[in-house]
Amino acid sequence: MPFKEIPILDMSLAKDESTKPAFLEELRDVLLNVGFLYIKNTGIDQDLFDKVCEEGIRFFDLPEDEKLRIEMKNAQSFLGYSKVLRQPLGQTLVRQKLTRHFSWEWKSPLLTPTGGNSSI
Repeated sequence: MPFKEIPILDMSLAKDESTKPAFLEELRDVLLNVGFLYIKNTGIDQDLFDKVCEEGIRFFDLPEDEKLRIEMKNAQSFLGYSKVLRQPLGQTLVRQKLTRHFSWEWKSPLLTPTGGNSSI
């Protein structure tokens, strides 16, 4: 379904058993039909959120060759840096948007530099 603004989901609804099923259904719909969203009321401390944003900016300000050392295509997982890409914003939109991202997942088993397994 087409959308006119980025969906905003309220995470506090997932914590209440009476509203959780509707939240999960809306989350499923948004992820399948839009592909991205904003989440509010996460319970994440604002200072921590700000620090994570600052680190993200610092990472993307690094020289390209340094970021490419952890490029996704060099990983055994789909985690890591992905170069700037041109991709369409949607089927109905003609213009394209430059994107860059770092894929990270909570508690993913990863190989450590010493070859063992670790969880983030």
